[in-house]
Amino acid sequence: GNLSPGEWIRDMRVQIAKPEPPVKQPETQFIVERLALTHYFYWYQGDSRKEAPAGHVRLEDGSSELTDQPLDGVGPWFSFDRVQWHRDQLTQIRNAGIDVIIPVYWGAADFRRAFADKGLNCMVQALKELKAEGKSYPLVGMFFDTSSMYWAYGYQKPDLRTDEVKETFYGMIKNFFLNVPDEFRAVVQTPAEKGGYPAYIVVLFTASWFSDFDASFVDFCNQRFMQDFGRKLIW
Repeated sequence: GNLSPGEWIRDMRVQIAKPEPPVKQPETQFIVERLALTHYFYWYQGDSRKEAPAGHVRLEDGSSELTDQPLDGVGPWFSFDRVQWHRDQLTQIRNAGIDVIIPVYWGAADFRRAFADKGLNCMVQALKELKAEGKSYPLVGMFFDTSSMYWAYGYQKPDLRTDEVKETFYGMIKNFFLNVPDEFRAVVQTPAEKGGYPAYIVVLFTASWFSDFDASFVDFCNQRFMQDFGRKLIW
């Protein structure tokens, strides 16, 4: 029935479940690794017998073009398209305690045909062999030498604010990671204040090769890379 004002509810007990205070979930702890990284120049071709032209080893007068001389010399074994050369370099790099190599990549078509993609392919084969043998090896990030953009646009500095230039720019990043399998890509866990997401490494060098740019190219590349590879980039 209806209760009149002031009427006491008799012979009845009303039990109200007191809600428990919400349990505060512990904040997720993001472990930020301390990694040692190094550039990895692989454009050397010291074997004059090969179809690929010799390069970055000796000057026209025959003197050395190298700042640092390799311990094993600069004979025909000193070449980007020799898997054993990469194995030796990767092994020495890892023995030195370095975790990640960032191969210096020139993504313009001429460079890709000359050495950039073939060198990466030989490097990846060396990594596969080291992994199959149970040996330690460094993981891989990208060093994007943006002078490639200058070459790609006919020795003109492109404007990185335009969509067409962004496409070319991202295309070079995409080509690099297509040549490096996921199992060998270095993944960096960003700290909580940066979003706490795992990301692949891209190091840029340098802004001087563009006539102008703004931050829009970063968002553009991040979105496209997530679509293509399922991860973000850390710049």
